[in-house]
Amino acid sequence: MNLYKYLDNVCSRNDFIAFVHELRQELIQRPERWENVTLESYLEAVAAWVQDVEGYAGYQEQGIPSSSWRWFGLMLLAATTYE
Repeated sequence: MNLYKYLDNVCSRNDFIAFVHELRQELIQRPERWENVTLESYLEAVAAWVQDVEGYAGYQEQGIPSSSWRWFGLMLLAATTYE
């Protein structure tokens, strides 16, 4: 499955949940396609990508609402202890 095309259809909470499950399945089934297969390297890459995102065309066109940044942070933090 092309995850970038899948991402084009993520428009709701349920779509996002399904997308995260697809990411996980991709990692399990095709780890050779991933540059960052450990949590440590993945989180480092998330931070690096966000730092560089202003050069991404989609970001320049739409931007990200400031309240979304807190939501993204909350998701990452909550997952550290959520069972």
